[in-house]
Amino acid sequence: LLSFLGPGFSIDVPSLGLIAGYVSEPTVDVSVLQRSLAILESMVLNSQSLYQKIAEEITMGQLISHFQV
Repeated sequence: LLSFLGPGFSIDVPSLGLIAGYVSEPTVDVSVLQRSLAILESMVLNSQSLYQKIAEEITMGQLISHFQV
């Protein structure tokens, strides 16, 4: 999914959708959820354009549902 290029990485939009899909699932394995959130957090912190794409893919409601379990 990720191709590492020096200190940063690049990701294509379909891969982003796949990772975001794990977060969108109401019931997903905890380890998959943690890794997906970590990848998305890194993207948000390092890329304004990816931030926008992630914001379009994942709602606050989807995130909150994982905290209510």
